[in-house]
Amino acid sequence: MWKEEIREEHSIILKATKSLLYSYALSLLYKDQKYLDFILDFYQDFYENFVINCHNKKEEKISSLVNFDDTVRDHAEIRKIALRAFTDTDRIGEFSIVMINHVVEEENKWLSNVNGDFEEVMEEVEKDIGEEVHKHYVKSVEELYNDITTKFPILDILQVTPTMNKLVVITRFPPEKIFKLRLKAKIGNELWVAEV
Repeated sequence: MWKEEIREEHSIILKATKSLLYSYALSLLYKDQKYLDFILDFYQDFYENFVINCHNKKEEKISSLVNFDDTVRDHAEIRKIALRAFTDTDRIGEFSIVMINHVVEEENKWLSNVNGDFEEVMEEVEKDIGEEVHKHYVKSVEELYNDITTKFPILDILQVTPTMNKLVVITRFPPEKIFKLRLKAKIGNELWVAEV
């Protein structure tokens, strides 16, 4: 059960981080700071209270109990990168990629290698931060992410690592509008597959 909670938190962290990145990208694209101002303030608060004081604390306590800190030991360095990005918004892209990669690495390395019953640790940290605070951040991130992705249909392939120098994309619009194509086939009404 505790692993599902960590996975849910990872999902929320990814959505919050992508919301920050998307807002930053939109502010540059449209030359309008309004896209970034609110989310940056929110994300700083979210990062400190949800990521550092809740999520990371759980992982670090569990890691100390099982003596396996692979990827969790990166938290301090990631925090330094985050603080730099909060004061120099030109570094938001760098921070976002580091954060996304870290969450994926934790899912693949740390979470799959740590076993045991850590419900007590999870409950202790939740009690410290407050269950309502946790719920508030989850709800706020979901609303923020949905708001951004509803207003701006964003094609996000950040977590895709193409193999053999190619990527297969299935899309509902002609792929040549956004990619240099190697191969393309129509597979349905307004549905294509392409190698890019």
